[in-house]
Amino acid sequence: MKALFLLLFIPYSINLFSQKFINGNFEIHSALIDQINLSNDALNNLLTGVTAFGSYGDVDIIKSSNYGGSGAQQGTWYIALTGGKTDIVAIEINQNLIKGKKYSISFYDRKTPGYQATSIQIGLSEQNQVFGEIVYTSSEAPLLNTWTKREFTFIAPNNGKYITIQMPEGSISDWVNIDNFNFENTKQNHICDSIINITASHKTIHIGDNIILTANGGGNHKWINDFKFRGIKRVGN
Repeated sequence: MKALFLLLFIPYSINLFSQKFINGNFEIHSALIDQINLSNDALNNLLTGVTAFGSYGDVDIIKSSNYGGSGAQQGTWYIALTGGKTDIVAIEINQNLIKGKKYSISFYDRKTPGYQATSIQIGLSEQNQVFGEIVYTSSEAPLLNTWTKREFTFIAPNNGKYITIQMPEGSISDWVNIDNFNFENTKQNHICDSIINITASHKTIHIGDNIILTANGGGNHKWINDFKFRGIKRVGN
């Protein structure tokens, strides 16, 4: 009877991004109706996990279509910022990013009638009232009445815990809507860069047998359907 001895060098799919935004879709807050032209302090008291620190401070928390929009991109609520760094917000991440690691983030922006909107700029900061280091600037201005998905990948320049957002160009007369910030895993198959212990239910298997493989350690790993064994050694006759 022929059998296979497993050395257990097994590739698998792993989600490298365990970080997530505490309130990336702006749904966690104590507002009951649209809140327009909020001071930094007022916004910070209403919206969980989001800090406003622009030079003027008049961020809006909106759910209605009364201000040129057509509702949120995801959920019920979105926020709006004025330009020229008059509004800047920092969205808190549940755990710090790791300097030198690669991450992908997506979000949506929208221009509304009657206002100019320019490109969105994103930073990574270790403090919630400092913009930090720029990691992305959109190559396109927001589109009129259309939520547009922006997705970008970057190497973390610091161990930041806050993604910061601003519309650096323009002035307080310019206005943009933003919503639904998420971490994305754009590469589906990775070999883990941390230690994973893999055990099998049998030391050897016969052709056609089923075994159970168990992975412990690392983080957020999962098997893919088409994995293949590497380093398999044939034993027996």
